[in-house]
Amino acid sequence: MKICRLLGAMCALAALMTLVSCASRSSLSSWYDQNYRSAGFKNICVLMRNDDLSIRRDVEKGVVEKLSQQGIRAISSLDVISPSDKRVREQLESTFDSLGVDAIMIIRETGQEDLEEFVPETTYYKVYDDIFNEGRVEKTTEGGYWEKAGVVYFTKTSLFANDTDKLVWEGRSQTAYDGDRNASVGSFAKEVVNDLVAHNLLSTPRKDSK
Repeated sequence: MKICRLLGAMCALAALMTLVSCASRSSLSSWYDQNYRSAGFKNICVLMRNDDLSIRRDVEKGVVEKLSQQGIRAISSLDVISPSDKRVREQLESTFDSLGVDAIMIIRETGQEDLEEFVPETTYYKVYDDIFNEGRVEKTTEGGYWEKAGVVYFTKTSLFANDTDKLVWEGRSQTAYDGDRNASVGSFAKEVVNDLVAHNLLSTPRKDSK
């Protein structure tokens, strides 16, 4: 059985990695403006700042899909803004206004750490006859070392109200990536959207009472 270890990461994250046995998972801590009053956002543009276009596309798409599942009209920035457009949020105000969005979500990677697994030492014994037909035992030992199993990405996600440019929510995520990007992105997006729902920041459709 392999044991997970995250070099240089916080104890809480290391514990999380151990519990999930190195599976792709995400944890999130958040802040929100308790004085902000709103009926909930219903039209959100999702923009990730990342030079790797494939990562940006997958993350934006993943968050958009999770928001859509909550009944929110969500737009990936790549559908309306050129990938080469480096303007900051304030410089994109006219674009956001033309889209009719009431909130802008900005996602940034803030760092990363290697995720390692310990391969326990295992000994094998092989019994065979040598050229003199005498029994011999061959001992082979493998393992007993650490190997890279993936990466933990740290991200900051900020949600701004478009009408006031006010920061109303911010989440700090720690997401383990072990080669399965879909699982990692899905876990990250789920944590973000669930937290927004928990703080009543999304205008989710109400279920009919029975």
